[in-house]
Amino acid sequence: MHYLIQVNLYLVVFFGFYVLFLRKETFYQANRFYLMLSGIMSFVIPFLHTAWVKGWFVTREVSHIMASYDTTALETPITAVAGTHLISLSHILLGLYVAGLVFYTWKFGVSIFRTIRFVADFTGDDAQAFSFFGKVRVGKSLLRYKPVLDHERIHVIQCHSFDVILFEVISILCWVNPLVYVLKREIRLLHEYQADAYASRMAGSKAYYAALLLSRKFGVTPESILGNSFFKQSLLKSRIQMLSKESSHKRALLKYGFIAPIFLGMMVLASASIARSENLGKIEKYSEDLVFENPAPRLIADRKEVKVDLTEFRKNGTVKNLAEEDDITFEKEKVTQRDIPPPPMEKRPEKIELQFTEIPFRDEEVFVGVESQPYYPGGEDAMYRFLNTNIRYPSAAARANIQGRVTLQFIVEKDGTVTSPKVLKGIGFGADEEAVRVVSSMPQWTPGMQNGRSVRVYYTIPIMFTLSE
Repeated sequence: MHYLIQVNLYLVVFFGFYVLFLRKETFYQANRFYLMLSGIMSFVIPFLHTAWVKGWFVTREVSHIMASYDTTALETPITAVAGTHLISLSHILLGLYVAGLVFYTWKFGVSIFRTIRFVADFTGDDAQAFSFFGKVRVGKSLLRYKPVLDHERIHVIQCHSFDVILFEVISILCWVNPLVYVLKREIRLLHEYQADAYASRMAGSKAYYAALLLSRKFGVTPESILGNSFFKQSLLKSRIQMLSKESSHKRALLKYGFIAPIFLGMMVLASASIARSENLGKIEKYSEDLVFENPAPRLIADRKEVKVDLTEFRKNGTVKNLAEEDDITFEKEKVTQRDIPPPPMEKRPEKIELQFTEIPFRDEEVFVGVESQPYYPGGEDAMYRFLNTNIRYPSAAARANIQGRVTLQFIVEKDGTVTSPKVLKGIGFGADEEAVRVVSSMPQWTPGMQNGRSVRVYYTIPIMFTLSE
Protein backbone atom coordinates (compact mmCIF):
# COMPACT_ATOMS: atom_id res chain seq x y z
CA MET A 1 0.00 0.00 0.00
CA HIS A 2 2.90 2.36 0.75
CA TYR A 3 4.31 1.61 -2.71
CA LEU A 4 1.02 2.24 -4.53
CA ILE A 5 0.49 5.50 -2.66
CA GLN A 6 3.95 6.68 -3.70
CA VAL A 7 3.42 5.67 -7.35
CA ASN A 8 0.12 7.55 -7.60
CA LEU A 9 1.59 10.58 -5.83
CA TYR A 10 4.48 10.73 -8.32
CA LEU A 11 2.06 10.41 -11.24
CA VAL A 12 0.12 13.40 -9.92
CA VAL A 13 3.28 15.49 -9.46
CA PHE A 14 4.68 14.63 -12.90
CA PHE A 15 1.40 15.37 -14.65
CA GLY A 16 0.90 18.58 -12.66
CA PHE A 17 4.27 19.81 -13.95
CA TYR A 18 3.23 18.84 -17.48
CA VAL A 19 -0.06 20.77 -17.30
CA LEU A 20 1.57 23.88 -15.82
CA PHE A 21 4.63 24.13 -18.06
CA LEU A 22 4.60 21.81 -21.09
CA ARG A 23 1.07 21.08 -22.27
CA LYS A 24 0.68 24.14 -24.48
CA GLU A 25 4.05 23.78 -26.20
CA THR A 26 4.35 22.31 -29.69
CA PHE A 27 7.26 20.02 -28.79
CA TYR A 28 5.08 16.98 -29.34
CA GLN A 29 7.84 14.39 -29.39
CA ALA A 30 9.48 15.79 -26.24
CA ASN A 31 6.12 15.91 -24.45
CA ARG A 32 5.40 12.36 -25.52
CA PHE A 33 8.68 11.07 -24.11
CA TYR A 34 8.11 13.11 -20.95
CA LEU A 35 4.75 11.46 -20.30
CA MET A 36 6.12 8.00 -21.05
CA LEU A 37 9.17 8.40 -18.82
CA SER A 38 7.12 9.98 -16.03
CA GLY A 39 4.76 7.01 -16.10
CA ILE A 40 7.64 4.51 -15.95
CA MET A 41 9.68 6.46 -13.39
CA SER A 42 6.69 6.73 -11.06
CA PHE A 43 6.99 2.96 -10.60
CA VAL A 44 10.81 2.98 -10.45
CA ILE A 45 11.51 5.91 -8.08
CA PRO A 46 10.38 4.04 -4.91
CA PHE A 47 13.27 1.64 -5.53
CA LEU A 48 15.90 4.40 -5.98
CA HIS A 49 16.82 4.61 -2.29
CA THR A 50 20.60 4.85 -2.26
CA ALA A 51 22.58 5.21 0.97
CA TRP A 52 23.87 8.54 -0.36
CA VAL A 53 20.34 10.00 -0.59
CA LYS A 54 19.35 8.46 2.76
CA GLY A 55 22.23 10.29 4.40
CA TRP A 56 21.03 13.74 3.32
CA PHE A 57 19.80 16.00 6.12
CA VAL A 58 16.49 16.67 4.35
CA THR A 59 15.93 12.90 3.93
CA ARG A 60 16.42 12.35 7.65
CA GLU A 61 14.01 15.16 8.50
CA VAL A 62 11.35 13.83 6.12
CA SER A 63 11.79 10.37 7.64
CA HIS A 64 11.26 11.79 11.14
CA ILE A 65 8.08 13.58 10.03
CA MET A 66 6.77 10.41 8.40
CA ALA A 67 7.47 8.46 11.57
CA SER A 68 5.52 11.01 13.60
CA TYR A 69 2.42 11.02 11.43
CA ASP A 70 2.43 7.51 9.97
CA THR A 71 -1.01 6.03 10.63
CA THR A 72 -0.51 2.75 8.77
CA ALA A 73 2.55 1.40 10.58
CA LEU A 74 2.46 -2.07 11.99
CA GLU A 75 2.31 -2.14 15.75
CA THR A 76 3.22 -4.39 18.64
CA PRO A 77 -0.06 -4.88 20.52
CA ILE A 78 0.15 -4.83 24.31
CA THR A 79 -3.35 -6.04 25.20
CA ALA A 80 -5.22 -7.29 28.19
CA VAL A 81 -6.13 -10.65 26.64
CA ALA A 82 -5.47 -12.42 23.38
CA GLY A 83 -8.19 -11.43 20.94
CA THR A 84 -9.68 -12.91 17.80
CA HIS A 85 -8.08 -11.98 14.49
CA LEU A 86 -10.62 -9.74 12.73
CA ILE A 87 -10.78 -8.41 9.20
CA SER A 88 -9.16 -4.97 9.23
CA LEU A 89 -9.73 -1.95 7.00
CA SER A 90 -6.47 -2.70 5.19
CA HIS A 91 -7.79 -6.16 4.25
CA ILE A 92 -10.99 -4.62 2.87
CA LEU A 93 -9.05 -2.03 0.85
CA LEU A 94 -6.73 -4.72 -0.50
CA GLY A 95 -9.72 -6.84 -1.53
CA LEU A 96 -11.32 -3.91 -3.35
CA TYR A 97 -8.05 -3.08 -5.11
CA VAL A 98 -7.54 -6.68 -6.27
CA ALA A 99 -11.15 -6.86 -7.48
CA GLY A 100 -10.62 -3.71 -9.55
CA LEU A 101 -7.33 -5.10 -10.84
CA VAL A 102 -9.04 -8.26 -12.05
CA PHE A 103 -11.90 -6.33 -13.66
CA TYR A 104 -9.70 -3.88 -15.58
CA THR A 105 -7.32 -6.65 -16.64
CA TRP A 106 -10.30 -8.53 -18.08
CA LYS A 107 -11.49 -5.35 -19.80
CA PHE A 108 -8.02 -4.80 -21.29
CA GLY A 109 -7.96 -8.36 -22.61
CA VAL A 110 -11.35 -7.83 -24.27
CA SER A 111 -10.07 -4.62 -25.91
CA ILE A 112 -7.02 -6.45 -27.28
CA PHE A 113 -9.26 -9.18 -28.69
CA ARG A 114 -11.62 -6.64 -30.30
CA THR A 115 -8.72 -4.69 -31.79
CA ILE A 116 -7.24 -7.81 -33.39
CA ARG A 117 -10.66 -8.76 -34.75
CA PHE A 118 -11.24 -5.21 -36.06
CA VAL A 119 -7.92 -5.26 -37.96
CA ALA A 120 -8.55 -8.76 -39.32
CA ASP A 121 -12.13 -8.08 -40.43
CA PHE A 122 -11.44 -4.69 -42.06
CA THR A 123 -12.63 -4.88 -45.67
CA GLY A 124 -11.54 -1.45 -46.90
CA ASP A 125 -15.02 -0.54 -48.05
CA ASP A 126 -15.85 1.60 -45.01
CA ALA A 127 -14.77 5.24 -44.77
CA GLN A 128 -12.49 4.56 -41.81
CA ALA A 129 -8.81 5.06 -41.06
CA PHE A 130 -7.04 3.11 -38.33
CA SER A 131 -3.59 1.80 -37.31
CA PHE A 132 -2.32 -0.61 -34.67
CA PHE A 133 1.40 -1.40 -34.39
CA GLY A 134 2.47 -2.30 -37.96
CA LYS A 135 -1.05 -2.56 -39.35
CA VAL A 136 -2.58 0.37 -41.28
CA ARG A 137 -6.19 0.25 -42.42
CA VAL A 138 -7.55 3.11 -44.56
CA GLY A 139 -10.86 2.86 -46.41
CA LYS A 140 -10.49 3.06 -50.18
CA SER A 141 -13.71 5.00 -50.46
CA LEU A 142 -12.18 8.07 -48.80
CA LEU A 143 -12.10 11.03 -51.18
CA ARG A 144 -8.83 12.36 -49.72
CA TYR A 145 -6.98 9.12 -49.32
CA LYS A 146 -3.34 10.31 -49.39
CA PRO A 147 -3.32 12.73 -46.37
CA VAL A 148 -5.14 10.16 -44.24
CA LEU A 149 -2.68 7.44 -45.22
CA ASP A 150 0.27 9.75 -44.36
CA HIS A 151 -1.32 10.42 -40.99
CA GLU A 152 -1.73 6.75 -40.12
CA ARG A 153 1.79 5.84 -41.31
CA ILE A 154 3.26 8.30 -38.80
CA HIS A 155 1.49 6.40 -36.02
CA VAL A 156 3.20 3.20 -37.20
CA ILE A 157 6.65 4.77 -37.71
CA GLN A 158 6.58 6.42 -34.26
CA CYS A 159 5.34 3.17 -32.57
CA HIS A 160 2.44 5.01 -30.98
CA SER A 161 0.66 1.75 -30.22
CA PHE A 162 3.38 0.94 -27.70
CA ASP A 163 2.48 4.11 -25.77
CA VAL A 164 -1.19 3.15 -25.82
CA ILE A 165 -0.46 -0.29 -24.34
CA LEU A 166 1.91 1.18 -21.74
CA PHE A 167 -0.71 3.60 -20.42
CA GLU A 168 -3.37 0.90 -20.48
CA VAL A 169 -1.17 -1.17 -18.15
CA ILE A 170 -0.56 1.86 -15.92
CA SER A 171 -4.30 2.52 -15.76
CA ILE A 172 -4.87 -1.09 -14.68
CA LEU A 173 -2.29 -0.95 -11.88
CA CYS A 174 -3.47 2.51 -10.73
CA TRP A 175 -7.17 2.18 -11.53
CA VAL A 176 -8.14 3.94 -8.29
CA ASN A 177 -6.44 7.15 -9.49
CA PRO A 178 -8.73 9.20 -11.79
CA LEU A 179 -5.66 10.90 -13.25
CA VAL A 180 -4.61 7.81 -15.22
CA TYR A 181 -7.64 8.15 -17.48
CA VAL A 182 -6.67 11.73 -18.22
CA LEU A 183 -3.15 10.51 -19.01
CA LYS A 184 -4.50 7.99 -21.52
CA ARG A 185 -6.38 10.72 -23.34
CA GLU A 186 -3.37 13.06 -23.22
CA ILE A 187 -0.98 10.55 -24.80
CA ARG A 188 -3.47 9.89 -27.61
CA LEU A 189 -3.75 13.63 -28.21
CA LEU A 190 0.03 13.91 -28.56
CA HIS A 191 -0.03 11.06 -31.07
CA GLU A 192 -2.61 12.91 -33.14
CA TYR A 193 -0.71 16.20 -32.87
CA GLN A 194 2.43 14.53 -34.23
CA ALA A 195 0.61 12.81 -37.08
CA ASP A 196 -1.39 15.94 -37.93
CA ALA A 197 1.73 18.10 -38.05
CA TYR A 198 3.39 15.74 -40.53
CA ALA A 199 0.29 15.08 -42.64
CA SER A 200 -0.56 18.79 -42.90
CA ARG A 201 2.95 19.53 -44.20
CA MET A 202 2.59 16.78 -46.79
CA ALA A 203 -0.83 18.15 -47.76
CA GLY A 204 0.71 21.58 -48.32
CA SER A 205 -1.86 23.55 -46.35
CA LYS A 206 -3.03 23.48 -42.74
CA ALA A 207 -6.38 24.94 -43.81
CA TYR A 208 -6.89 22.15 -46.32
CA TYR A 209 -6.01 19.54 -43.72
CA ALA A 210 -8.28 21.15 -41.09
CA ALA A 211 -11.16 21.00 -43.56
CA LEU A 212 -10.42 17.32 -43.99
CA LEU A 213 -10.71 16.81 -40.22
CA LEU A 214 -14.03 18.64 -40.16
CA SER A 215 -15.58 16.55 -42.93
CA ARG A 216 -18.26 14.13 -41.73
CA LYS A 217 -17.56 11.39 -44.24
CA PHE A 218 -15.50 9.23 -41.92
CA GLY A 219 -16.80 6.23 -40.03
CA VAL A 220 -16.34 6.36 -36.27
CA THR A 221 -14.02 3.72 -34.83
CA PRO A 222 -15.38 2.05 -31.65
CA GLU A 223 -14.00 3.54 -28.41
CA SER A 224 -13.04 0.08 -27.14
CA ILE A 225 -10.42 -0.30 -29.89
CA LEU A 226 -6.86 0.35 -28.70
CA GLY A 227 -5.28 1.58 -31.92
CA ASN A 228 -5.06 5.10 -33.38
CA SER A 229 -8.10 6.30 -35.30
CA PHE A 230 -7.93 9.21 -37.73
CA PHE A 231 -11.41 10.43 -36.87
CA LYS A 232 -12.11 10.36 -33.15
CA GLN A 233 -14.71 13.00 -32.37
CA SER A 234 -13.68 13.47 -28.71
CA LEU A 235 -10.19 14.63 -29.81
CA LEU A 236 -11.18 16.64 -32.88
CA LYS A 237 -11.51 20.10 -31.31
CA SER A 238 -8.12 19.91 -29.55
CA ARG A 239 -6.43 18.70 -32.75
CA ILE A 240 -7.72 21.61 -34.82
CA GLN A 241 -6.75 24.13 -32.13
CA MET A 242 -3.22 22.77 -31.91
CA LEU A 243 -2.94 22.58 -35.70
CA SER A 244 -3.46 26.35 -35.93
CA LYS A 245 -1.04 27.13 -33.07
CA GLU A 246 2.30 28.79 -33.81
CA SER A 247 5.40 26.68 -33.15
CA SER A 248 6.93 27.17 -29.71
CA HIS A 249 10.19 29.08 -29.37
CA LYS A 250 13.26 27.00 -28.61
CA ARG A 251 13.70 28.87 -25.32
CA ALA A 252 10.69 26.95 -24.05
CA LEU A 253 12.88 23.82 -24.02
CA LEU A 254 14.46 25.18 -20.84
CA LYS A 255 11.25 24.30 -19.02
CA TYR A 256 12.17 20.62 -19.16
CA GLY A 257 15.13 21.34 -16.88
CA PHE A 258 12.77 22.44 -14.09
CA ILE A 259 11.81 18.82 -13.49
CA ALA A 260 15.26 18.07 -11.97
CA PRO A 261 14.53 19.49 -8.47
CA ILE A 262 11.12 17.81 -8.49
CA PHE A 263 12.79 14.49 -9.33
CA LEU A 264 15.28 14.94 -6.47
CA GLY A 265 12.39 15.67 -4.12
CA MET A 266 10.74 12.42 -5.17
CA MET A 267 13.95 10.49 -4.48
CA VAL A 268 14.14 12.06 -1.01
CA LEU A 269 10.55 11.01 -0.30
CA ALA A 270 11.21 7.49 -1.58
CA SER A 271 14.41 7.09 0.48
CA ALA A 272 12.73 8.45 3.61
CA SER A 273 9.77 6.12 3.14
CA ILE A 274 11.97 3.06 2.61
CA ALA A 275 14.11 3.91 5.64
CA ARG A 276 10.91 4.21 7.66
CA SER A 277 9.27 0.96 6.58
CA GLU A 278 11.89 -1.53 5.44
CA ASN A 279 11.50 -3.61 8.63
CA LEU A 280 7.68 -3.60 8.72
CA GLY A 281 7.34 -6.70 6.58
CA LYS A 282 9.30 -8.75 9.08
CA ILE A 283 7.33 -7.35 12.01
CA GLU A 284 3.92 -8.18 10.56
CA LYS A 285 4.00 -11.90 11.22
CA TYR A 286 4.80 -11.31 14.87
CA SER A 287 2.62 -8.30 15.65
CA GLU A 288 -0.76 -10.05 15.63
CA ASP A 289 0.28 -12.85 17.99
CA LEU A 290 2.16 -10.85 20.64
CA VAL A 291 -0.16 -10.05 23.55
CA PHE A 292 0.26 -9.19 27.18
CA GLU A 293 -2.13 -10.52 29.81
CA ASN A 294 -2.93 -7.75 32.21
CA PRO A 295 -5.15 -8.16 35.28
CA ALA A 296 -8.31 -6.11 35.37
CA PRO A 297 -7.65 -2.63 36.77
CA ARG A 298 -8.58 -2.06 40.40
CA LEU A 299 -10.25 1.01 41.79
CA ILE A 300 -7.81 2.68 44.19
CA ALA A 301 -9.49 4.42 47.09
CA ASP A 302 -6.47 5.99 48.71
CA ARG A 303 -3.09 6.53 47.11
CA LYS A 304 -0.03 8.15 48.54
CA GLU A 305 3.18 9.46 47.00
CA VAL A 306 6.36 7.84 48.29
CA LYS A 307 9.61 9.77 47.92
CA VAL A 308 12.63 7.47 47.62
CA ASP A 309 16.32 8.17 48.05
CA LEU A 310 17.95 7.26 44.73
CA THR A 311 21.15 5.96 46.35
CA GLU A 312 19.19 3.52 48.51
CA PHE A 313 17.16 2.36 45.52
CA ARG A 314 20.29 1.71 43.46
CA LYS A 315 21.80 -0.26 46.31
CA ASN A 316 18.82 -2.41 47.24
CA GLY A 317 16.79 -2.48 44.04
CA THR A 318 13.57 -2.14 46.02
CA VAL A 319 11.63 0.28 48.20
CA LYS A 320 10.50 -0.50 51.74
CA ASN A 321 6.88 -0.07 52.77
CA LEU A 322 5.72 0.53 49.22
CA ALA A 323 2.21 -0.59 48.37
CA GLU A 324 1.37 -1.58 44.80
CA GLU A 325 -1.03 1.32 44.39
CA ASP A 326 1.44 3.98 45.59
CA ASP A 327 3.20 6.49 43.37
CA ILE A 328 6.97 6.79 43.62
CA THR A 329 9.21 9.82 43.10
CA PHE A 330 13.00 9.75 43.19
CA GLU A 331 14.89 12.53 44.93
CA LYS A 332 18.27 14.18 45.26
CA GLU A 333 19.74 13.97 41.75
CA LYS A 334 18.83 14.03 38.09
CA VAL A 335 19.17 10.72 36.32
CA THR A 336 18.56 9.14 32.95
CA GLN A 337 16.42 6.11 32.32
CA ARG A 338 19.53 3.95 32.03
CA ASP A 339 20.61 4.85 35.59
CA ILE A 340 17.53 3.23 37.08
CA PRO A 341 17.29 -0.57 37.16
CA PRO A 342 13.77 -1.97 36.80
CA PRO A 343 12.28 -2.89 40.20
CA PRO A 344 11.37 -6.53 40.92
CA MET A 345 8.19 -7.75 39.27
CA GLU A 346 6.37 -8.28 42.57
CA LYS A 347 7.14 -4.72 43.71
CA ARG A 348 7.02 -2.85 40.40
CA PRO A 349 5.19 0.48 40.85
CA GLU A 350 2.28 1.37 38.61
CA LYS A 351 3.55 4.90 38.02
CA ILE A 352 7.07 6.33 38.13
CA GLU A 353 7.69 10.05 38.05
CA LEU A 354 11.29 10.77 37.14
CA GLN A 355 13.44 13.76 36.35
CA PHE A 356 15.44 13.05 33.22
CA THR A 357 18.58 14.61 31.87
CA GLU A 358 18.59 14.67 28.07
CA ILE A 359 21.55 12.84 26.56
CA PRO A 360 23.10 15.09 23.90
CA PHE A 361 23.75 13.68 20.43
CA ARG A 362 27.31 12.71 19.67
CA ASP A 363 29.20 14.58 17.00
CA GLU A 364 29.13 11.64 14.59
CA GLU A 365 26.43 11.50 11.93
CA VAL A 366 23.29 9.53 12.75
CA PHE A 367 22.00 7.58 9.73
CA VAL A 368 18.37 6.98 8.81
CA GLY A 369 19.09 4.12 6.42
CA VAL A 370 22.28 2.10 6.02
CA GLU A 371 23.57 -0.83 4.00
CA SER A 372 23.18 -3.19 6.97
CA GLN A 373 20.46 -2.32 9.48
CA PRO A 374 20.96 -2.72 13.26
CA TYR A 375 20.01 -6.20 14.43
CA TYR A 376 18.45 -7.15 17.76
CA PRO A 377 20.00 -10.37 19.17
CA GLY A 378 17.72 -13.17 18.01
CA GLY A 379 15.90 -11.05 15.43
CA GLU A 380 12.59 -9.18 15.40
CA ASP A 381 10.65 -12.01 17.03
CA ALA A 382 13.05 -12.01 19.99
CA MET A 383 12.80 -8.21 20.25
CA TYR A 384 9.02 -8.21 20.42
CA ARG A 385 8.98 -11.11 22.85
CA PHE A 386 11.26 -8.99 25.06
CA LEU A 387 8.91 -6.01 24.81
CA ASN A 388 5.80 -8.02 25.55
CA THR A 389 7.45 -9.79 28.46
CA ASN A 390 8.68 -6.62 30.13
CA ILE A 391 5.99 -4.03 29.40
CA ARG A 392 3.17 -3.69 31.93
CA TYR A 393 -0.03 -1.84 31.19
CA PRO A 394 0.05 1.34 33.33
CA SER A 395 -2.70 1.38 35.93
CA ALA A 396 -3.45 5.05 35.26
CA ALA A 397 -4.10 4.26 31.60
CA ALA A 398 -6.20 1.23 32.53
CA ARG A 399 -8.37 3.17 34.99
CA ALA A 400 -8.94 5.95 32.45
CA ASN A 401 -9.57 3.41 29.67
CA ILE A 402 -6.75 4.93 27.63
CA GLN A 403 -5.66 3.01 24.53
CA GLY A 404 -3.54 3.89 21.54
CA ARG A 405 -0.14 3.77 19.91
CA VAL A 406 3.14 5.02 21.31
CA THR A 407 5.77 5.62 18.62
CA LEU A 408 9.34 5.61 19.91
CA GLN A 409 12.58 6.56 18.21
CA PHE A 410 16.04 5.79 19.53
CA ILE A 411 19.63 5.51 18.34
CA VAL A 412 21.53 2.25 18.04
CA GLU A 413 25.11 3.30 18.75
CA LYS A 414 28.30 2.00 17.17
CA ASP A 415 28.72 -0.49 20.00
CA GLY A 416 25.09 -1.66 19.77
CA THR A 417 23.76 0.15 22.84
CA VAL A 418 20.38 1.86 22.73
CA THR A 419 20.48 5.59 23.56
CA SER A 420 18.38 8.74 23.30
CA PRO A 421 14.91 7.17 23.29
CA LYS A 422 12.20 9.72 22.68
CA VAL A 423 8.47 9.60 22.13
CA LEU A 424 7.47 10.78 18.65
CA LYS A 425 3.79 10.25 19.33
CA GLY A 426 2.31 9.20 22.65
CA ILE A 427 -0.93 8.71 24.58
CA GLY A 428 0.12 9.76 28.10
CA PHE A 429 -1.18 8.26 31.36
CA GLY A 430 2.12 6.48 31.96
CA ALA A 431 2.17 4.53 28.67
CA ASP A 432 4.85 6.77 27.15
CA GLU A 433 7.12 6.39 30.20
CA GLU A 434 6.58 2.64 30.33
CA ALA A 435 7.50 2.23 26.66
CA VAL A 436 10.63 4.39 27.12
CA ARG A 437 11.67 2.44 30.22
CA VAL A 438 11.47 -0.95 28.54
CA VAL A 439 13.19 0.18 25.32
CA SER A 440 15.98 1.71 27.42
CA SER A 441 16.57 -1.64 29.11
CA MET A 442 17.11 -3.52 25.85
CA PRO A 443 20.27 -5.64 25.60
CA GLN A 444 23.08 -4.73 23.21
CA TRP A 445 22.26 -4.85 19.50
CA THR A 446 24.42 -5.71 16.51
CA PRO A 447 25.19 -2.20 15.20
CA GLY A 448 24.34 -0.93 11.72
CA MET A 449 27.06 -0.98 9.07
CA GLN A 450 27.86 1.55 6.35
CA ASN A 451 30.85 1.26 4.00
CA GLY A 452 32.31 -1.52 6.12
CA ARG A 453 32.20 0.32 9.45
CA SER A 454 29.72 0.47 12.30
CA VAL A 455 27.67 3.68 12.46
CA ARG A 456 24.95 5.27 14.57
CA VAL A 457 21.47 4.58 13.20
CA TYR A 458 17.97 5.84 14.04
CA TYR A 459 15.42 3.13 14.79
CA THR A 460 11.67 3.57 15.26
CA ILE A 461 9.24 1.20 17.00
CA PRO A 462 5.45 1.57 17.26
CA ILE A 463 3.81 -0.08 20.31
CA MET A 464 0.05 -0.44 20.65
CA PHE A 465 -1.60 -0.37 24.09
CA THR A 466 -5.03 -2.01 23.96
CA LEU A 467 -7.53 -2.97 26.65
CA SER A 468 -10.07 -5.76 26.28
CA GLU A 469 -13.69 -5.27 27.33
